[in-house]
Amino acid sequence: STYMNTRHEAHDLGEAGNFPLAFDGMQGKGNPMGALNSATIDMIAEVHENVRLQVSTEILPRQPVVQNQTGLGSYINLDMAFIDWKPLSQYDITVSAGKFIGITGIEYRWRRAPDRWTVTPTLVGRYMDGNPLGVKVRGKHFDKRFVWNIGVTNGHSFTQDTRIFENVESNFGKTYAGRLSYDFAFGPVTLLELGISGSYGSQDMQASDKPKQWDWGPDFQIAWK
Repeated sequence: STYMNTRHEAHDLGEAGNFPLAFDGMQGKGNPMGALNSATIDMIAEVHENVRLQVSTEILPRQPVVQNQTGLGSYINLDMAFIDWKPLSQYDITVSAGKFIGITGIEYRWRRAPDRWTVTPTLVGRYMDGNPLGVKVRGKHFDKRFVWNIGVTNGHSFTQDTRIFENVESNFGKTYAGRLSYDFAFGPVTLLELGISGSYGSQDMQASDKPKQWDWGPDFQIAWK
């Protein structure tokens, strides 16, 4: 399959580069190449003992735009910008507002270098591991074994590379997403997490909010010793 970097960018789109939704950022053209995926600046500010602000900016060196090419050239991407608030001291519940990591699935946890332990993402992660803009609430209970997460965002968690992603909204509809998981770890099994998540709502850039997009699915991960 086509090589992809940790940002889900394909080295060469081939004939798919003519597809309207394609975004050819790497412009590899099938040739061997070295690439600097991104230089990331993360800033975290403890505004209050229960309030934290986090901003993450990516600087991406890319091919400049030339005739018949779809590259943007080098650009700056505001990957995340959100504020966390823990309103209850007796419960591990966090309210987040801004542009944050998507809610569905588990692959988003290793979406970026250097956290990602593999290079090529799954097909789902290739398109769905973007950062939407909105509000979400996450709770962790029973020694953080049981985790729930719900949110309302402008659109789905599509990646910006799909060209159907927007930070701001162009229709009245919103996307509602949620996830439930439980960690059944025991003995030498240090992690045995089962989860299910999904989302429902209008897609970004729709002229009307009546067509609804939806997705759901289970996830599973296990760690031995």
